[in-house]
Amino acid sequence: AFAVTVFIGVSKHPAALRFKESTARRINVAEPDGTPHLIISDRHDFHGAIINGHDYPFQQDTAGMLFYNNEGSESGGLIFGGHKSKDGKPTSWGT
Repeated sequence: AFAVTVFIGVSKHPAALRFKESTARRINVAEPDGTPHLIISDRHDFHGAIINGHDYPFQQDTAGMLFYNNEGSESGGLIFGGHKSKDGKPTSWGT
């Protein structure tokens, strides 16, 4: 086990991680310098838009996937939400 740990630790390109299922609240895909390209998130950790370096948090209870351009500004996404209205009827939406 120690040899495997040492080998993986010094390898520049470790083998791809494979798994059948994973659960996460948020997944960030970013460049080595931290510039975001894709964020997938639940409602609790949903970031909102970044445009020209400024944060614009969403005011709605949303979850989804946001895409970012090479400068790190939001360039689109798939955002979904829903709730029960005052009369108890469910409503949902997506953009």
